[in-house]
Amino acid sequence: MERLSIEELTSIVLIFKGYEGKYPSAKLFIEEIKCGITFDRESSKDEMVKDYLNLHDIDEDKLAVKLYNLLENHPVEFEKLYLGIEKFWKVEVTNVQERLKELNLIELVALSNSY
Repeated sequence: MERLSIEELTSIVLIFKGYEGKYPSAKLFIEEIKCGITFDRESSKDEMVKDYLNLHDIDEDKLAVKLYNLLENHPVEFEKLYLGIEKFWKVEVTNVQERLKELNLIELVALSNSY
């Protein structure tokens, strides 16, 4: 599997900024990310999210394929990612990179490089 980049991981957490309610099932979670990137790149009310997505130009289709591969081939790692994203915004985040490290999501990205 291709590894997730820091930019892709950051894009994923930004999609769920302000998300309220129950997190979707794994497959719907991936589709939410795919559609969220497309939508937020154009229409996000959060300028920081919109600017980040436009600056980094993440290919949402390729990212979805990577996530589906992670889900199918490495479900434990996918679950770590899923739970980390679910916890990400439960506290006030002042530095996205630091929060990724706190939740051990940076290490997960590094592990995906070996697949």
